[in-house]
Amino acid sequence: MNIFLPNHQIFKGYAVQTMGSALIFTQDLKLGHYIKVPPRASFLAQATATLLSGFLQVGVKEALFTTVPDICTENQKSMLTCPHNRVFFSASAIWCVTSSILPAGSTEANDCGGGDGL
Repeated sequence: MNIFLPNHQIFKGYAVQTMGSALIFTQDLKLGHYIKVPPRASFLAQATATLLSGFLQVGVKEALFTTVPDICTENQKSMLTCPHNRVFFSASAIWCVTSSILPAGSTEANDCGGGDGL
C-alpha cells in the first residue's frame, strides 16, 4: 500500500476503515433483502444513521478535547491516554516485521522505513 504514499500510514487507515464499513453496509443490505425491506429504505436508513453518528462522534470528540485538560498525555488525571494511536502503530509495526520475511525464491526484503514496505 505504501507504493502510493511512502511513509504515510494514513492511507492504510482510510483503506482499512473504508473496507470494513463497506462490508458491514453490504451485510446490512443483504439482511434487508432477506427480510424483504425495500432497498431504498435500507439505503436511506443506513445513510441517515451514518451521517448522524458521524456528526455526533465528531461533536463528542471536539467537546472532550476542548474541556478535558491534558487529554492524551501519560499523566492525565482521568487516564484518558488515547491508546488507539499506539494500537494502530503497533499493528503497522507488526505488519512491517512480518512482511519483511523473505518469501521462497525472493532476493530482496521489504524496507519498513519506506519504499516497498507497508
